[in-house]
Amino acid sequence: MSLQQTSTNEFSPTHSSTCSNCGTSGHGFRQCIEPVSSYGVLVFRFIGRSQEWSPTREFCAPTRSPTGLHNVEPQVLMIQRKDSLGFMDILRGKYKINDPDYIRKQLRGTTKKERESLLNDDFDTIWQNLWGSDAESSQRYAHDRQISKQKLSDIRKGVETNKGESYTLADLLRQEPVVYETPEWGFPKGRRDPYETDIQCAYRELKEETSILEDELWKVMNIAPFVETFYGSNDVHYRHTYYIAQYIGSRNISFDALNNEMVKEIGSLAWKSMDDALLLLRPDNLEKRGILIQLATLFRNFTPIYREELIGMPMHPIQDLSGSIVHSSATRTSEQNQNTGREQQDLYVFRSQNQRSGSVCGRMERSRRFFGERQTHRRIPDVRGGQEGGHHQETTGTSASGAAGSGGGGSSSASGNNGSRGRGRFISGYRRHPVSYEVAPQEGDSGEPSVETNE
Repeated sequence: MSLQQTSTNEFSPTHSSTCSNCGTSGHGFRQCIEPVSSYGVLVFRFIGRSQEWSPTREFCAPTRSPTGLHNVEPQVLMIQRKDSLGFMDILRGKYKINDPDYIRKQLRGTTKKERESLLNDDFDTIWQNLWGSDAESSQRYAHDRQISKQKLSDIRKGVETNKGESYTLADLLRQEPVVYETPEWGFPKGRRDPYETDIQCAYRELKEETSILEDELWKVMNIAPFVETFYGSNDVHYRHTYYIAQYIGSRNISFDALNNEMVKEIGSLAWKSMDDALLLLRPDNLEKRGILIQLATLFRNFTPIYREELIGMPMHPIQDLSGSIVHSSATRTSEQNQNTGREQQDLYVFRSQNQRSGSVCGRMERSRRFFGERQTHRRIPDVRGGQEGGHHQETTGTSASGAAGSGGGGSSSASGNNGSRGRGRFISGYRRHPVSYEVAPQEGDSGEPSVETNE
């Protein structure tokens, strides 16, 4: 049988479907072995700092705080789920009626209002309240509706397990006391649409859930997004990826009950300090606590430089057949890397695609960049690899001669063009020292660009 004849098989090489979870072709969402992925944005703002704040002036001022963020309180935007995760799993019938332990675990995270609804309200009423006017989602889970309606009816009346034990929904609710008054708090995020990039999904979900536009943000684009991976209470593997952005708009961002799109997506939202945000998270949300700690680490060394242009290292000059350097406008455009290829240049900072909004740029001890293409699994080399400096650097790469390079106070070095690229741990935070970009061929160098840090 030829490959063309087997094209109806979902695992056939000629199958052209694209997975909405991982973005690759050849399989669908249900066959994807990657964690269930969502993408969002961590939005923060500074209270007590005017928009006229000059990072350069603060950096050069004779103060103990080179960041200029002393006596300034950072706040992060938090959102509350419309319904708790356990409530949605029960209502969608994602359980076995002969497994009371699993049902009890889902009920443990529900609120008092949700428990009363599960116990007393008509199923059709609960279903309508869950999806509201979202007819698309209601139609998408129409199959779940019939199954979950029957399951809820069964456990309300009483079920006998394979072990001969019998229970009712009321019995399970009595065994699990009410612990939480509200559904879970977290950050704006959501699932990708087909053929949508990760970063497009993140900012689309941010707009839908909070009404914040990209024009109202300064995007921190020279570090990789924060990622949390965990197994949920339903034993499913999840991965949440969060981009970082500072809110610079003048609007009062709050929950708008008249915004149908917002009401459909979330239950509430609020600006919270780091301490208050930690208190909002449930004790078992350890991964989200880690995300907030990473964000707080960034604030401790946050010295942004706002750029509207792409700053990078010029490529080698282009010569004609006679050996003369060509200086046409088209050539100058091609000489400058434009940050359009998949393999990005190491020494670049980001230029916002939106001309009306800037981007927050800077350098870190171990810099990571993310330019919008799918690089969730790709290890981005350390830009400090092959440089000299006074900071200790962890290296896992090898030099061109096959041995791990070291030199200059622990920094990695290598001969030739292949510098030793340290991978190290992911660290979020900006360097406090300015960085100058130069093209200065060194002795014995092949003409590759170099970076000089003022430390």
